[in-house]
Amino acid sequence: NDGYYSFSLRDFDMDVATVHFDTDMDVTLADSIALKGYVAVPGLDVQQFLDRYAANFYKDAAKLHTDASLAARVEVDGWLDTSNGHLPAFTANVSLPECSVSHSDYPIVPKLALELGASAPQGGPVDAKVDRLMLRAPGLRADVKGSGADVLGKAAAVQADAKLDACLD
Repeated sequence: NDGYYSFSLRDFDMDVATVHFDTDMDVTLADSIALKGYVAVPGLDVQQFLDRYAANFYKDAAKLHTDASLAARVEVDGWLDTSNGHLPAFTANVSLPECSVSHSDYPIVPKLALELGASAPQGGPVDAKVDRLMLRAPGLRADVKGSGADVLGKAAAVQADAKLDACLD
C-alpha cells in the first residue's frame, strides 16, 4: 500500500491487568501514525486494581479500601508524529464519581470525587480542565475547579477556584 499499512478495530474489547478497555479505531501506520476513533475504560474497579498491584509500590497496600470506580475516554483524530512529538487532535475525560477511601490504620474515611478533561487540536497546545475535585472528611470540605491553557508548553497558564471549609474544634 505505497509504504503504509491500515487496519481498523471495531467494537474491540480487551482486559489488561484488571482494566477493561473498549475501542473503535482506524489506524494507519506510515512515517507517522494516523488515528481516528476512541479508547475507553468504562469502569475500573479501583479496589480490585489495588488488591492486585498496589503492594508492588506500597507495602501497606492491603490496608487501603475504596468503593471507587474510575471511567476514562480518549477520542483522537489525526496524526501522531513521534519524530517531533506532535499529537493528534484529541479530547480526554476522566471521571471518578463520589467514593470513599480509607486506610485501616486511620479512623477517618474521606469522600472524594473528580471530573477532569484535556483537549488539543492537531499538533496544537494541550488545554486541561478540572470540572470537579471534591474532598470531604470530618471537619473538612474542599472543592476545586480550574483550567489550564497550553499545559505542556513553556508558557502554561493555569487558573483555579477553590473553596475550603475547615472546623478545627
